[in-house]
Amino acid sequence: MVWRMCFPRGSRFNTLLLAGAIIFFGYLLLHDARDTGDIAPPLGLNGGVKKESDAWAGMEQAVGGPKEGTEAVAVVDEKQVVEGKSDGSGKMGSPVENAHEQPKQELSQAGQQQEGQQVPPAEPEQHEKQPEKQPEKQPEKQPQEMPPAEAVQPEQPLPAKEQSPQNQAESEKDTEKEENPEDESSGPEEELQEGSSSIKAAVTNPNEALANDLDGLLQTRAHPVHKTVTLLYVNSGQKDMVVNWICYVRNLNISNYIFLATDAPMLDFLKSMGVPAALREANGVSKEEEGGQYKYRSHNFLLLMLGRTLAVLDILKRGYSVLLADTDAVWLDDPWPHIMDRVQEGNEVIAQFDPSSGGQLCGGFLFLKSTDIVLKFWGQVASDFAADIVLKEKGRKHDEQQLINHYVRSKKFKMKTHRLNPSLFPSGTAFFDRSGWKNYAKGSPWPIVVHNNYIIGHNAKVERFQRFGMWRVLDVDNGVCVSHPSISQNEIMRRQSEQLKLTVKVLMTPDRVAAGQRILTSLAAADYGTNHTVDVKIYIDHVERFDDNANSRKQTLIESARNWEWNHGNKRLHVRQDFAGASRQWLEAWRPMTGEDNHIVVVVDGSAVLSRYWHTWLLRALDEYYFTPDNVDPRLYGISLERPGRCIDTVKKGLPPRQCQLDPAGDPGPFKYQLISPLAQVLFPYHWLQFIQWYEVRRYRKGYEPTFAHLETNLLVAAERKAGREPPYHAYFTAFAAERGWYNLHVRGGNGKGFAVGWPGSEGMVVDGSTVEEEDWGDDAIRLPPVDQLPILDYQLNEILNPGALEHRDFALGGVYPTEKVKRGAAQ
Repeated sequence: MVWRMCFPRGSRFNTLLLAGAIIFFGYLLLHDARDTGDIAPPLGLNGGVKKESDAWAGMEQAVGGPKEGTEAVAVVDEKQVVEGKSDGSGKMGSPVENAHEQPKQELSQAGQQQEGQQVPPAEPEQHEKQPEKQPEKQPEKQPQEMPPAEAVQPEQPLPAKEQSPQNQAESEKDTEKEENPEDESSGPEEELQEGSSSIKAAVTNPNEALANDLDGLLQTRAHPVHKTVTLLYVNSGQKDMVVNWICYVRNLNISNYIFLATDAPMLDFLKSMGVPAALREANGVSKEEEGGQYKYRSHNFLLLMLGRTLAVLDILKRGYSVLLADTDAVWLDDPWPHIMDRVQEGNEVIAQFDPSSGGQLCGGFLFLKSTDIVLKFWGQVASDFAADIVLKEKGRKHDEQQLINHYVRSKKFKMKTHRLNPSLFPSGTAFFDRSGWKNYAKGSPWPIVVHNNYIIGHNAKVERFQRFGMWRVLDVDNGVCVSHPSISQNEIMRRQSEQLKLTVKVLMTPDRVAAGQRILTSLAAADYGTNHTVDVKIYIDHVERFDDNANSRKQTLIESARNWEWNHGNKRLHVRQDFAGASRQWLEAWRPMTGEDNHIVVVVDGSAVLSRYWHTWLLRALDEYYFTPDNVDPRLYGISLERPGRCIDTVKKGLPPRQCQLDPAGDPGPFKYQLISPLAQVLFPYHWLQFIQWYEVRRYRKGYEPTFAHLETNLLVAAERKAGREPPYHAYFTAFAAERGWYNLHVRGGNGKGFAVGWPGSEGMVVDGSTVEEEDWGDDAIRLPPVDQLPILDYQLNEILNPGALEHRDFALGGVYPTEKVKRGAAQ
């Protein structure tokens, strides 16, 4: 540092050091004429030599609260706090994301001071004699070498095959040039292959002019009613983490977030992606190592964190409540409903925490409500943090998180504080290292935000995300995410109800002759109107186990199908000469052609019985949810005609399935539920073709198992594998729908009845429920609300508020991501 070169260490060292600190704080008290608050003196400036515990007591001096037309504290600009110059490269590594990576033993002691620690002596009389104009020389020390953004040469993007996190980090060391935003117009977002999507297309609102300053960002991006906003403070070393964070958040349709970039290249990158961002340079931060990588809790690291603390203070003073978030986290679900529920309970400070840290609040996911007391609290944190950085003596480097927890424990500021449920907001230790992710696959509530902390090193974080299927970055420089294919608007617009082709495919087995005859009878008895055509195709499987009457039963079923009269369309009979089983019959029954958008297929099991009104209701549902373009849900893969019943979860492998039932007396009408119906399922062509193609790849992938979470289909997969057989199709489809985050349209008819019911066994069994009949056919039974008003249920019948959350449960899929016990600290 400049003062260390000019003044060698000697007997006057402490005096000179503290004199500089006192000059700084004297200037603070005068630099803003609007500030009428009483600023607490920095630690150790009350005179004499103090123990550390006394220094903490000195923090009990109150910071003047905000008054109308005044600032909360005078420490509002890091330019007045630090010495040194920026190299202007903006390549500062990823220090922000490591801000909360304290080892366990350090976290458990943060804010608890040791007896015998001393702080440098300070002499109060020097504070009075210090010339008031001395601080005016400080602006000469501020960095002036940063070139304007337009003067920086464009960076050439790496080839796609080189965009791994490792060589990306190395490439950032070899160049200090920014990207050329103009190249984005011909970037890969216009030539995206299936399975990728551009951030720019997802976050840019063409009707919104992106604000260039903090005030503009807050006005356009904060929640218009609650005045809440998420703040992310980033630099060029975090580009890949930023992209990954946005890949998740965009699926949740969250828009009340802003980025503050600490360097011009990062700002240009964010704006080229259409991300709401403004420049907030971290002044005084200098390059300490090759590549601009800052050691955790080093002086430069703390300066960067101070910039973030001051940015939060600026937002709070403007009357906005702030959720301070790190980019080394994945938002699996929208945290705002949960946070606002806690705010409604009167909480003003809400934070993530890890139980192993002794209950310490995490500054990487911290909500601060903009109130007078919170302003005083955060102003004190900022003031003391700045003071400690200036003093920068051994034992005096208290960071933001330590100060937060000290004042929360001290209860000096009468705030109501809430620690978020660690099961819903797990830390990196709880989720990754302790295999806590397995708990969610065994029945625990699904996590909302997973923080990849308690691990140091950018590459280590990326590797851990990748290992658990939480890394969705395909192309960093162009902001391209890995994404699942989705139906296009053009395909939706090609749907024409007047061109509807409806086909019923009935799957029969020779050992259920009476059941086969019943389904044909109920099918013929239904109401089809006068102008609707329905084609029927009957598939009869071969005999699985031969006995004396096997061929006779099969022949009886064939004759029944041939003699069955069908007057509403074409009828075709398919008789197999080899045994296929239910799975092969389903998978081979239909392979939609590309562009076959108006062909709808209903697959009916031979044990089903259909309601007289199934066709009438289905046409209404298709017209409402399939053929009306502005009422289409792209995640809706089909319609179940079956009476909704139990879910298919099981608490623990090896135990009998725990059946959970839908209330049969609940409100009638449709809802979205992930489970496919093996009894009577309406298939949409685009979605069924996606499954067939997915299945053909996954079936032959080494080590893949179609399991998910704690579902009873997992037990079926294990049993079939043990017997040397292929798992059934519905186990694959269950995993497929879980991976894509898709769901089915189910309906609860009047009096809890359905449009299809079935005989679970073979002959003579009582019908499972009853079908919708004339007395059940009231207005409630046919009520079809707008698609976005339908409730969404996952496999466990939990109601889902944000459908994008279903797509973020990849870590619970079997055969894809870690299933063995993860050694603690292995990622380090």
